Amino acid sequence: MIFQIISCTDQYTICNQTKIANLNMAFFTIIPSGESATAPASLTLNVLNSPNFIYKQKPLVSVVNTGLNPLYDSIVYFIKLSDPAPADTIKLKYSNRNQFLSAECGEIPVYDIISATTTANNIDSIKIVQAAVLNQNQKNLKIYF
Repeated sequence: MIFQIISCTDQYTICNQTKIANLNMAFFTIIPSGESATAPASLTLNVLNSPNFIYKQKPLVSVVNTGLNPLYDSIVYFIKLSDPAPADTIKLKYSNRNQFLSAECGEIPVYDIISATTTANNIDSIKIVQAAVLNQNQKNLKIYF
């Protein structure tokens, strides 16, 4: 008598993905040949009028990942790129929706950036690279200074 055991692997690894969608912002400078990834000397970042800092005078941060609130459609960040420099603000308008993964895995929140504006004290410009804020850690915004 021969016994044969057959197994299959779960093709639905989508359930193992994180269910959190974080906004990904990266810092760049413009150089003659295009752009170059960089990091501010000392980053201070928080939601405007919030006592809780995302970063407070943290050196050499080149990428920021932070959540968005599904109860709102906009957010304003207070940002300083070095301690003695004047602060800027970044305002994002966004919409939110749920993306169905599967019956077993449920849904994840997805945010769509509608617009991004900034003051120009130290930030040169801001560019939306990927408007959909998903759970895949993709770069959404490029901040040029």
